[in-house]
Amino acid sequence: SKIFSVGYMLILPCYFQGIVNGLKLVITAHLCCGEILALMFIVTHINEACEFLDETHRKKESNNWAEMQVRTSINWSLDSFFWTHFSGGLNHQIEHHLFPGICHCNYPYIQPIVKKTCLEYNIPYRELPSLLSAIKGMVNHLYEMGNKVNSKHD
Repeated sequence: SKIFSVGYMLILPCYFQGIVNGLKLVITAHLCCGEILALMFIVTHINEACEFLDETHRKKESNNWAEMQVRTSINWSLDSFFWTHFSGGLNHQIEHHLFPGICHCNYPYIQPIVKKTCLEYNIPYRELPSLLSAIKGMVNHLYEMGNKVNSKHD
């Protein structure tokens, strides 16, 4: 499969478009896809809605692996068929962390069960209505963190 991937992603563009243009296409495609994937990950973990655990939280006996996955992740656009498939299920980040071996197509089906279980155990289940709201939460968190660092140096 790696040989096939190199063939259709590198050799064919270079063959049909010339080496320079083919490489430009390959590099552009990888840069765009990389940025999209990075965005899908960062908005679910670096966000004002997420919990960030310090040493006190890490040492608490009540903190278990599954609880930490829920507390340190958020979901967004849960009702969107498009975003669930475009992101490969990364908009269901909580379910992705709890059940990494399950196909992302099943996340919408298990999401209500996970949410209900979180409520039963008094664990905050965080979800945002859209990718835009997740981006806003990420930018706000980064802005806040940047100002904390700058105020320490003043």
